Amino acid sequence: YDYILVDGGHDEQTAAIDLENVVNHIDKKGIILFDDIMPESYNLLGVWNNFKEKHKDDFDFYEIMHRKGVAFAIKK
Repeated sequence: YDYILVDGGHDEQTAAIDLENVVNHIDKKGIILFDDIMPESYNLLGVWNNFKEKHKDDFDFYEIMHRKGVAFAIKK
């Protein structure tokens, strides 16, 4: 896929599983979008940071820390 939006479970375990379930399906230069990373929403920043560490060699990562927060990864 060129683009995958991960907007599923909002507990940490489910959100981490949701990210891992899509990582192998994104094409080169494709984008994974992940929302609700900020404390005023579901505070999934820790999940995102763990995902970044695990996949740091395969993606470039960006975050927008405004309101509910959104993060995205672009496959190298």
